[in-house]
Amino acid sequence: LSPLLSDRVLKKEIQGHKYLVQNYFNGSYSSGYWPAECAFSERIIQTLSEEGFDWVVVANSHLSRTLSDYPLSFGTSGCNINPPNLADRVTTNGTNWWNGQIDGRGGTFAAPYCYQAHKAKYVNPETGTEYKITVVPMADLLSYRDGFSEQGTNTIDTNIAPFENPSKPSLVLLAHDGDNAWGGGASYYQNAVPNFSNAAALQGYSPTTVQQFLNDYPVPDSDLVKVEDGAWFNAENDWGSPQFINWLWPMYTNDFEFDSNGWTEDARNWAVLTAAENFVIMAEDLEGTTNINNIVNPSAVSSNAELAWHFLLPGYTSGYMYYGKSLDMEIKQTIAANNAVFYANQVISSNSGTDNTPPSVFIPQRYPYNPGEIGFGPTYGYQQHLNSADFTVWTFAFDVNGIANAELKYRLDNDGINPLTNNDNETYAGGSSVGDWQSITMIERIFPTGNITSDPEIDFFVLPDYISNEYYAEIQGVSEKLVDYYVEITDNNGNVTRSKIQHVWVGENLNVNPTISFAPESNYSSTPLDVTIEATDNTDPNPTIYYTIDGTDPTLASPTAVSSTVINITETTTFKAFAEDVDGNTSDIVSKTYFIGDVDGFVVYFKPPTSWTSSPKIYWWNAEPSGALTDASWPGENMTESCNGWFSYTFNGVSSTNLIFNNGSGLQTADLTVSGESYYEWDSMSWVSNPGISQPCLTISPSGNTFANGSQVDVTLEATDTTFPNPTIYYTTDGTNPTLGSASSISTITLNLTATTTVKAFAQNSNGDSSDIQTEIYTFEDLNTITVYFKPPTSWAAPPKVYWWNPEPSNSWPSTSWPGENMTLHDSEWYKYTFTSIDAINVIFNNGSGGVGTNQTEDLYADSDLWYEWGTGTLSTNVAENNNHFKIYPNPVIQKLKIDSSTDFTNYKLFDSTGKLIKEGKIINSEIDVTILNKGVYLLHLSGYNISPRTVKLVK
Repeated sequence: LSPLLSDRVLKKEIQGHKYLVQNYFNGSYSSGYWPAECAFSERIIQTLSEEGFDWVVVANSHLSRTLSDYPLSFGTSGCNINPPNLADRVTTNGTNWWNGQIDGRGGTFAAPYCYQAHKAKYVNPETGTEYKITVVPMADLLSYRDGFSEQGTNTIDTNIAPFENPSKPSLVLLAHDGDNAWGGGASYYQNAVPNFSNAAALQGYSPTTVQQFLNDYPVPDSDLVKVEDGAWFNAENDWGSPQFINWLWPMYTNDFEFDSNGWTEDARNWAVLTAAENFVIMAEDLEGTTNINNIVNPSAVSSNAELAWHFLLPGYTSGYMYYGKSLDMEIKQTIAANNAVFYANQVISSNSGTDNTPPSVFIPQRYPYNPGEIGFGPTYGYQQHLNSADFTVWTFAFDVNGIANAELKYRLDNDGINPLTNNDNETYAGGSSVGDWQSITMIERIFPTGNITSDPEIDFFVLPDYISNEYYAEIQGVSEKLVDYYVEITDNNGNVTRSKIQHVWVGENLNVNPTISFAPESNYSSTPLDVTIEATDNTDPNPTIYYTIDGTDPTLASPTAVSSTVINITETTTFKAFAEDVDGNTSDIVSKTYFIGDVDGFVVYFKPPTSWTSSPKIYWWNAEPSGALTDASWPGENMTESCNGWFSYTFNGVSSTNLIFNNGSGLQTADLTVSGESYYEWDSMSWVSNPGISQPCLTISPSGNTFANGSQVDVTLEATDTTFPNPTIYYTTDGTNPTLGSASSISTITLNLTATTTVKAFAQNSNGDSSDIQTEIYTFEDLNTITVYFKPPTSWAAPPKVYWWNPEPSNSWPSTSWPGENMTLHDSEWYKYTFTSIDAINVIFNNGSGGVGTNQTEDLYADSDLWYEWGTGTLSTNVAENNNHFKIYPNPVIQKLKIDSSTDFTNYKLFDSTGKLIKEGKIINSEIDVTILNKGVYLLHLSGYNISPRTVKLVK
């Protein structure tokens, strides 16, 4: 959908279409642009102009809704969506209005204005350069009627022709979906078209084409109009919404406010595409040039950047978003993105340390669309609702090397009008008619990849390799003003993206109350602290502050101050305050706790679904006091198993934090906030009280597993009880069930195990209540030694680092924190690190910084010695030392797997992770075609005559 694409993507889509038309239809390319779904925004004019277009078709409903005298009437024959925002209003009157509808699609139109070709413009906000294009209105209502049945000229005779301006003729342009209703059939073209054309000619009208009409009646540059964003009204439950809601359903609460924890499958898929776009654009920037021929028709000469574009572009098909949950439409974008990133990463990994590509930023959205004014339409249940004047701007942003900063910029217009003759509102530099930019730091949210709504119609059986984060900020306190805004995103290398400037009229802000703020921002100090309470008001320069410092709610009898006050505290203190202005308007009570010295912590509990096979993870950020705890790295830390399916995590020195519980693989809760001992349950997706954890509660840690001979495992048995403390633990280590006569200990005991042992235990409190018997088996056997080898790019400073996690067996190797440990030099080019007494482990090689393909490798799995060369991938043997040369590549693979070996393998077998034979055959030209395989991990068994077979791991 053109208005939702970035300029780089839209250009590639157009260039691809141009190539297909010129090479497969043997024709010259039109100078007019028909946007899919007739979806238009003035933001795409510069791109259309640069690609050689002179005119573009727009839905004429988006001309009528800009007129000064637009007759707002809610319903199918008038306005069935959000009313027009006054930022799009022009001074022109329509005067001659008519309306109608068919099948729920309708509108109100003015003649001749809505049937005349005009000029529209876009101003580059950086340079101030104007780009103009002719906008040709399609007759929204007449077109839809024409798609359902043969039409005469009656409506034209009655509602359009009487108001014709001979010096500027009207064009009644009929356009509709060729594959919908009757309008795409043979009888339409063979009968209806000639019949209508003949009838029109008999009435004195002139049948013509768009290009011929514009040749006969060129539009002067001075005929400038405003075109509202939106598509034709054909799309059900979109009806021409200026926010394209059928392709981007908004995230809002039942109170019609922005939902900071919201999720829709459309938004999620735009987040996936935005991330993939950044990889692909970075790959193209690094390669320098791409050829559209090699993108549309990939071949052996196509570069990796061209292949990345080839796979990405189909992901933007408007039908995927339109049909959403139908069939497998909701994963098409993910498949396109994953394939594109695979090829883009090969370019990026070959150019380590070079990044001149700014972040990719999805066109910012706002909610509500009409702040301070009436909302209506599908998202409001077709009921009028007075929106809050405070509104949220949100977007998705992604950068291969990470995002350092996200800010929302906004400014106020001086007179509430954005005239077409003045460009002050359109440029970053501005001018005398607008104010200065103000900045708000945007809140970052890890956007969920999984189906967090548990919608049974959605099946994400393929998950994205990368997804953008969401960024949002609220603009508050504006009343009856025209606002310009944009988003500025900076990556970790200082590259900056500024989104295009958008405009919104904000209606009356009914919240006339004063506001309260506290300083300093940080709420922790090891020493005594001065705290400032300040009140501000739009009309009263000296509002009165009422406050308390003992945690109680303030009243009019509480201590007071005028405008501001400074209070010194020597211990942890909770401030509460409200303000009252001269008119008697009062703010809400605002509370903030400042911590002095030590801070107590708390324990948080989470009960995941039984389908999760490993410990849930907890991710946190914005812990209070500020600076007390560093934000976790996604997906967070493992939680500790408790009783009855519950897991716990202890926060020390923290009073509150934001957090997300997740499984590390796409399933996660909403963004949560916790400030004390709390219990959250996945099944109900809510906080619960008194969850009924068994008392006494017995835990055995670590869980039973396989360990190396010669090692010692310290197994801790711990029993707790909140009602009858210090329960007794009864246990055995010989596999028999424990009884009250078995070995025992009060509350806790640690068993030092060095040989295979079965531990069984239960706990009993002083009231005689007993827990169930728990059993854990600890097996000791000879384990492997795994050495991982890595050849970094020459641009990296030595030595590289290795980060690891999930050792098998668990606890067989101590954990490490990012970025891991230094590797040791193996020879002049290779580095190594050895893990002893271990069966398998996940590793990432890196240079101490983040960014897959630039500063670190992909996630790797080693269950034997592993050799990994930057830019090449996994090598199955030591190619530096072994004369029996062997390599498979690429790995991961998409279509063709190549085998480079000094051994003449002739046959292959492919097994899935369960050992099931999936495919077998002959190796031809040292290649195996794995196109039919689903994405996953496989075992490849290679064999030949009178040679030793070989089995290696393969990732599809």
